[in-house]
Amino acid sequence: MAQIIKCFNEDSTMLLKSGELNKIFTIGEKNIIYLDLPYGSASSDYPKLYSFLEEYIHMKPLDQIEKIQKFNRYAKKKGYEEQFIDFLNVLKESKLFDIWVLSYNKSSWKPIDEIVSLLKKYKSNITIKKREYQYNYRKNEIIIKNGKGLFGNEYEIEINKGKRIGYEFLIICKEDVE
Repeated sequence: MAQIIKCFNEDSTMLLKSGELNKIFTIGEKNIIYLDLPYGSASSDYPKLYSFLEEYIHMKPLDQIEKIQKFNRYAKKKGYEEQFIDFLNVLKESKLFDIWVLSYNKSSWKPIDEIVSLLKKYKSNITIKKREYQYNYRKNEIIIKNGKGLFGNEYEIEINKGKRIGYEFLIICKEDVE
């Protein structure tokens, strides 16, 4: 049996609503979806975080890339729960994926137990895998360097040597709630 693996850099809700995934996946097959959803905070401001890359790929300033501007709705915690519930409803209605795997970390908009409580309204079997890791954090030594972007816009880079222990979780959701 051949496996189909597809990756998308899209707004998950809009991608599901578009019907594009129905051309790739079949209802009734055992399909898994992995989602690295925005966490609903400043760490979810993807246009800002990846501005250099997006400007390079699209060869125009960030504010002129229409597709990218749609991601700004995830940059604030306010309203994120409603967006998350809307996404889960659309995902469930699609019936394309039997197993949902979501990533989570402590910078998310809600504690993990509250997110799991929401997910249990859609899937009856929830497993959480926790992994500790060390990452750089914006504390301790910070060095500011000025530079110019691809289109002449100025930016600052923060370089730090602060280390912090964090936890990454995978939430594995199986079996639909009847």
